[in-house]
Amino acid sequence: MILLSRLRSLFRRKSVEAEIDEELRFHFEKQVSKLAQSGLTPAEAERRARLEFAEWNNLKKNIAMRAG
Repeated sequence: MILLSRLRSLFRRKSVEAEIDEELRFHFEKQVSKLAQSGLTPAEAERRARLEFAEWNNLKKNIAMRAG
């Protein structure tokens, strides 16, 4: 019974992580597009968006570590 519960928890956590990744990817791509439209080169737009999203990625990693 405990094993089944842990397996469910693992799959649920993977599902939540995938949803968070998808959501962050969406917002990252929107920000890259916005920065590129403001006149930055695609490479510079992506670099700046990565810097802006670094905090979100760190937060995601911290949440994942605490969840187990």
